[in-house]
Amino acid sequence: MRIAATVLFALCLSICSFAGEEFKHGPDSEYHEGVPKGKVEQQPRWLSKIFPGTERDWWIYVPAQYDPATPANVMVFQDGGGPVSATGEMRVPVVFDNLIHKKELPVTIGIFINPGVLPSTDMSTIEVEVPGKDGAPAKKEKRPVKQPRQNRSFEYDSMGDRYARFLIEEILPEVEKKYKLTQDPAGRALCGQSSGGSCAFTAAWERPDVFGKVVSGIGSFTSIHGCNAYPDLIRKMEPKPIRIYMQDGDHDLDIFVGSWWHANMDMAAAFRFMGYDYFFLQGHDGHNGKQLGVNFPDAMRWLWRTEPVAGKRPEKLDPRGIFEVLIADEGWKKVAAIETPPVFRAAADDDGNIYYLESNAKGAMDIKKIDANGKAALYAGTKEPLENIAFAPDGKLFAIAQKRIFAVEANGSLNSLIDLGRDISAVAVNQKGEMYCEVPGAKKIMIVNLKSGEKKEFDYSGDVHFSLCFTPDQGFLVSIAPEKWELQSARVALDGTLEYAEPFYSLQALEGQDHSRAFGSAVDSKGRLYVSSVNGIQILDQGGRVVGILTLPMREHVFGIAFGGSNFDTLYAVTMKGIFARKLNAKGVRSCKPPVVVPGPRM
Repeated sequence: MRIAATVLFALCLSICSFAGEEFKHGPDSEYHEGVPKGKVEQQPRWLSKIFPGTERDWWIYVPAQYDPATPANVMVFQDGGGPVSATGEMRVPVVFDNLIHKKELPVTIGIFINPGVLPSTDMSTIEVEVPGKDGAPAKKEKRPVKQPRQNRSFEYDSMGDRYARFLIEEILPEVEKKYKLTQDPAGRALCGQSSGGSCAFTAAWERPDVFGKVVSGIGSFTSIHGCNAYPDLIRKMEPKPIRIYMQDGDHDLDIFVGSWWHANMDMAAAFRFMGYDYFFLQGHDGHNGKQLGVNFPDAMRWLWRTEPVAGKRPEKLDPRGIFEVLIADEGWKKVAAIETPPVFRAAADDDGNIYYLESNAKGAMDIKKIDANGKAALYAGTKEPLENIAFAPDGKLFAIAQKRIFAVEANGSLNSLIDLGRDISAVAVNQKGEMYCEVPGAKKIMIVNLKSGEKKEFDYSGDVHFSLCFTPDQGFLVSIAPEKWELQSARVALDGTLEYAEPFYSLQALEGQDHSRAFGSAVDSKGRLYVSSVNGIQILDQGGRVVGILTLPMREHVFGIAFGGSNFDTLYAVTMKGIFARKLNAKGVRSCKPPVVVPGPRM
């Protein structure tokens, strides 16, 4: 039972192996007299809470040079039962002893973890007869009455932050009870082979604030549980501070979930395209750990070199991607704290000041304001359960709650202006001062003239529950629902109604995600649409395609976005942990102002 996961991994590595290359370990992988030996400590079997019911073996390597007064670097190895062996392919304890002794590797603690196993309720065995292969006689073998669940592929091949949280919330704190570890991401690395390689990358991709370095051998970036999406994501997401050492052979697996060689080639091409600090060791072998094993000392020297982890901005940029809007060294900055969550919405006035809704002690929603200098203050304290805010062409602010539209006066008071007769949710205002409002559950849109109070309704087939957004030229209206991954685009007819609605825009989704959590939207003068989602603030072009993804500030869900600042080149994001701002190479457009002529769509 204890070695089941390790045995499965060894079998996986042996499948379709290609014996076309000879590999021999060098001196750094052998013991030498006079080299201080670290100690390997097997730990009590780990029972996980993040992967409930699972248990796993794990080990800690501590170098002889470890000083409790000085934080050590740390490297976590997936499928740990293999690399922790001094006679295996990687021989990590031996290599670490030699390189640390020669000062070619910083003092580094190794953590070796096997994947989890969920035991069955009956672990007794029964003898069964197994047919022989190729005419061989049948044989008898013992098998469990009920098979345990091997968690390896589920933990390693799945995208998302669950395995990273397992390391961060369970394993690392346990190690830190005994040993002092660095908190610098550049001093924390992950390593794995096959599915363990894709797992190592996933953990760093999700939490680059914790893990800054990765070694992936024969990585499973194929369609097992969705890791085949990485080459696409890497090209769209703003670069993360991760250094990656990759290895694969051109006789690796080519099966129903994909080609390992081509998947790793695609990963390397994406890293090169985005300017990552990466190295790709290429060979001719199959799905085994031989090449990485003999090259492991060199991999460590390359991985742990002293240059900064972050890559470099590519010299040749695709003008249609994320680099078109990114400004070097301009990240998210917190401009306001949240006193009483929840918070929602975001809107900008003519001067670029940002307004948003924040709950108050009365169970209502106040209107807060952030001026162009980033100072936040109460703008209107209310007793109303406000649901939305929007500006009119004349600069007046309106608020919506309980079937009513309120005019927000300069002194912060609310003047009930229009009785709608029914609830509405998402709103957008055009240059004519017409507020388009969704009527929840009715498949209707209501248009309200903010000056005359005149109302009209019409049927609308699109899905929208939180956000409406006009394109910069006001020729189309985009509707956004937080449980949907497709965004509806409808043409604005001459009479103001909407026609020809289609799920035109597609957000980037990952396997296993049910809701997009798409709440906020904004547009810029190039015709790009910005939509906050669970995977980041996604930037879509006029063709409906995601061309870039901004990371979420503090990894927090965003409940409203808007361009503001004196030049409308700063994107503001409303989250439960604060309001954040980020300057971009883009200029926001507000629909309550005259339409903006935008360039035609590109390929």
